[in-house]
Amino acid sequence: MNKSQEIKGLSLIIPAQTGIRNYYDWIFDTIGSYLGRRVIEIGPGYGSMAERIVPRSERYAGLDISADVIEHLKEKFGGEKHASFRQGSLAGNADPNLEKELVGGGYDTVFMMNVLEHIEDMAGFLKAVGRCAPKARVVILAPAGKMLYGSIDREAGHFLRFEKKDVAELFSKAGITGEKVFYFNFFGAIGWFVANRIMGVRIHDKSSGAMARLFDRYAIPVIRTFDKMFSSFYGQSIIAVGKFNE
Repeated sequence: MNKSQEIKGLSLIIPAQTGIRNYYDWIFDTIGSYLGRRVIEIGPGYGSMAERIVPRSERYAGLDISADVIEHLKEKFGGEKHASFRQGSLAGNADPNLEKELVGGGYDTVFMMNVLEHIEDMAGFLKAVGRCAPKARVVILAPAGKMLYGSIDREAGHFLRFEKKDVAELFSKAGITGEKVFYFNFFGAIGWFVANRIMGVRIHDKSSGAMARLFDRYAIPVIRTFDKMFSSFYGQSIIAVGKFNE
């Protein structure tokens, strides 16, 4: 079994995260200005970011390998006529019909959050994404910090956590012109190190859900106001923005 296929779909998401709002608001406030009006989101999960992207888009396509994710999202966003959801993959032996379908949508942005680390051939995957949205902007949020790699990463099938140099090398291989790369959520990195490296928390541990809810409710509103002062050095995540060359 491929490492990236060990856990997938809704089973990969900590159930408590469905009640988290401040964290996703913070992410959207951070990346929203980089998003165009016609967006492909790869790996939308429960739809936490789609909730924020769909209302301000004129066209939205959510793509996921998991049938249960797509079924859930179709029910959740059934009233949004400009939003569509499709099961499929652009990694490995991608469906050529899927690529043709997406090219026809004239999408100007591709967004993916916590997706890239699950894919072994990341450059090949990004090249396939670029064929679906030529000259579009790509906005990526992924796990940062090799020293943070631990129990949850292994269980989730993460191949790595990224440093800035990893993103630069990947963009170069994939034919993407980098625009901006920066760390995000410095204090989350501290909490992740404790939970992931010291406590050995697992994805569906009750403690992981409780910690996520507490952090979202009480910590995020405070730390987001001055995170930039610290995340210029390090963070739990990395955000990369670039543009496909072709």
